[in-house]
Formats: sequence, C-alpha cells, structure tokens
Amino acid sequence: MAKVLLVGAGHMGQALLRSWTNSNIKNIKDISVIDPNVHKNNNKIFNLKLYKSPKEIKNINNFDIIFFAVKPQVINQVIKDYKMLTLKNKLIISIIAGKEIKYFEKNFGKKISIIRTMPNLPASVARGVTCLFSNKNVSLKQKKLTNKLFKAVGKTFWVDNESYINKFTAVSGSGPAYFYFFIECLSKAGVKIGFNKKESYEIAEETAIGSIRLLKSSKDEAEKLRKKIAIKGGTTEAAIQSFQKNKNMEKLVYLGVKAAFKKAIKLGS
Repeated sequence: MAKVLLVGAGHMGQALLRSWTNSNIKNIKDISVIDPNVHKNNNKIFNLKLYKSPKEIKNINNFDIIFFAVKPQVINQVIKDYKMLTLKNKLIISIIAGKEIKYFEKNFGKKISIIRTMPNLPASVARGVTCLFSNKNVSLKQKKLTNKLFKAVGKTFWVDNESYINKFTAVSGSGPAYFYFFIECLSKAGVKIGFNKKESYEIAEETAIGSIRLLKSSKDEAEKLRKKIAIKGGTTEAAIQSFQKNKNMEKLVYLGVKAAFKKAIKLGS
C-alpha cells in the first residue's frame, strides 16, 4: 500500500484531492498534504491533515510518492526542503507547468523515478484530462499506480516524448478556460442584443452544458453536429460564416494556444 505526500493544495492540488477522496483508489494507503498558505486558514482539507512544511512530519521518508503541485514560480524555493529525503525507491510526480524532468533529476539525481504530468481543472469532478510522461527509472508498478491516481480524476494520455507535455498544457491544461471564456463572450453578445445580464449568462451556460452532453452521447464528432445545426440559409449558418470569414476564429484560437505553448516553455526555463 502506497503513501502519498502532496506538496501544494492550490486550485489544481485541491481538484485532484477532491476526486481522490471521493474515489476508493486501490493500493493507496493514505494521503498527506503540505501547504503553508492553506494551513493559515484551515488545518484540515477533505479530512486530511495539513502541514506547513516537511519538517513537521515524522517518518517523512516513509512516503512512496512525493507529488509536487506548486506554481512554477516558487518551486526553486520549495524544492530545497525535499533534498534531505531518502528518495531511493520513491516516485516523484510533478504537475508543475513547464518544469521538465531534467529539472528534478538535477535536484534529486538521475537515478530517481520521475513522472511529469499535466492534468486540468475538471479533475475536481472526475472529468479531467491528464497527459503523462515518465523517465526510464519508473517501474511498471509505479506507472500503474500513477495511472490509477489519474484515472480516478478522468482520462489519461501517456506520451513517449516529453515535448508533448507543453503542447498538451496549451490545448488541454488551459483548455477549460478557453471554453469558459467563450461562454463569457456569448453571454455578453446576448446582453448587446437585448437580454439582461443574468438571463443571458444562464442561457449561454445551459447551452454549453447541453451541447457538450449531446456531443458525448452522440456518435457524431463536433464538426458533423455543427453542420447538422448550421443548415443552408439558416441563422446558425450566418453566424458560422461570420466566425469562418478569413478563418478569423481559427486563427484567433491558434494564436491563443500558441501563446500558452510559448509560455509553458518559458516557465520551464
């Protein structure tokens, strides 16, 4: 049975914890959490004990998995406290945007088992999407255990090239925010043509939820469903043609994804 130490309980850390604590993950004995910021306001989270630092935990070397879920801007400071650990036979998992496996190998040694991942926020409702990459030291047992952790929060995609993690970050890690932003824009458009702010937002939100549910229950892909709605000469076709003019929307989405991709690379350096 594995013991997990989660370092960082921000938005993403708590999203994972919410689904983990709601799932009965086999082979996981217990989970402990270190986060000095959350600790200030609450000494428990999801009925798990919170610690301010690793120095407060007795027998800290008994953990099998050290899971880093802090912001890339603070990892250089945070990681100093973990160099004292005996890391032989332990697994390091990271969800830190931009930080490559070589960063952890530099700090902990090249013989350490390390898995780099990028989940997204819907993990909090067990609908997340996670990309994973492991170094050559990760055992099959460690890989299967990690897969169980992330299967509990949604769908997993293992890749054989680490460069895909930053690409995945730009598309899926940041992706939920893109959909939320479109709902914002659709809601604002509704206000401009005459709805009040509250009803326009509710219409946009419920339309998004219904559309995704239909997509999931249908055998058709998004493009085919879109074409079923955008019939020739109709209102939807007029809107889609406006979006497609000079490929404006396609270009805009690409520029956003490209900006996120570049930022992920920059954060790593």
